[in-house]
Amino acid sequence: MSIKDFLQKIKLFFRDIQDKIYSKEKGLKIKSDLYIVILIMLMSIASFGLGRLSAYESKIGPIITTDNDINTATATITQTNTTSKGIVFSSKSGTKYYYPTCSLGNRISVGNRVWFQTIADAESAGLTLANGCK
Repeated sequence: MSIKDFLQKIKLFFRDIQDKIYSKEKGLKIKSDLYIVILIMLMSIASFGLGRLSAYESKIGPIITTDNDINTATATITQTNTTSKGIVFSSKSGTKYYYPTCSLGNRISVGNRVWFQTIADAESAGLTLANGCK
C-alpha cells in the first residue's frame, strides 16, 4: 500500500464521519448535542475544582502578618549572621565586600570567604562595597 492510497483511505474515513454528523435524513443534530455535552463536562470540572479550592481555604484560614513579626524575623536573621559569621564578607583575595543577602556574593565559595563584624572593619581592610549590592 502506497502513501497516496493510505491518505486517500483516511480522507474517505473522515468524509464518512462528516456525512454521518451532518446527516439530514436522520434528523440528528449531533454537532449541537456535542457542544452541549462538552459544555456540561467543562462546567462539572470547574465546579469540582472550585469546591476543592473552597474546602482547602477553609482548612488553612487567613494569613495575618504584623509589623512586629517582620521586625522580629529581620532581627533574628541579623543576629544569626552577626553572631556566627559577621555582617559582611569578601573573598580572601578580593577588593569588594558583600552583604549576605547580595546575590553577587554567591559566586564566592564558602571556604574562600572572610567575614567582618562591622562595615568599618571591612573598609579599614581596604575593601569597598560591591556595585551590585545595596
